[in-house]
Amino acid sequence: MGRFLTLLKYRPDALTEEFYTMTDKTTQFQINDMKGLHEKLFGEFLVKVGLVTETDIVEALNIQKQKTPPVGEIALKQKMLNMQKIFQILNHQVGSGKRFGEIAVELGFMSEQSAVLLLQIQDDCRPRIGDILVEQKKLDRDILEIAHRKFSSKEV
Repeated sequence: MGRFLTLLKYRPDALTEEFYTMTDKTTQFQINDMKGLHEKLFGEFLVKVGLVTETDIVEALNIQKQKTPPVGEIALKQKMLNMQKIFQILNHQVGSGKRFGEIAVELGFMSEQSAVLLLQIQDDCRPRIGDILVEQKKLDRDILEIAHRKFSSKEV
């Protein structure tokens, strides 16, 4: 909380500044889905208003990546694929540049709708950047909620 009080002392407008976005060409973060994109932009917003550092965001994104289950693991738990099919997909994936679900559909192991469902489940399992920052004691929960309301009121 000290970081926020200091911020308000020197920048009382910190949570009301205009939100900005960076183009994909200039951003350091690579996020592949829309909610992930929203997370990245929220992280940029938190940095822009001075609540966290870029290093805090990079660390939080690394933790998020580590804690997000792979699609193959979710498919196995959901009994959508067995281990043999998962290994086949992973073998095809090496060097192909294709995503797990894309290969699963190409091989006829699942429908496109099932692949989308897996991604939705994965997204539901992904810890949110703000929650990670609170867990890491980089941000106070109350401040996170205020910042998120401000961020959500802007057009993303």
